Amino acid sequence: MAWSLDSVVADLLENEDTLKVLKDFLPDLAGSSQIEVVSGMKLRKVLNFPQANMSPEKKEQIDKALQALN
Repeated sequence: MAWSLDSVVADLLENEDTLKVLKDFLPDLAGSSQIEVVSGMKLRKVLNFPQANMSPEKKEQIDKALQALN
């Protein structure tokens, strides 16, 4: 599977390597009370929510880290 911001959150959480990337960049995501709500969404959509307060630069860093695992 090719990993990126277009990967589904649930898939990212189930893989040891991608989970590490998420924990590095988004330490509160896995333990969030909203994780069940967003788990079926693509990570890009989740990071575009205003509550994520995510800069374009940070999103690009996350995407590159995920793609490096491919």
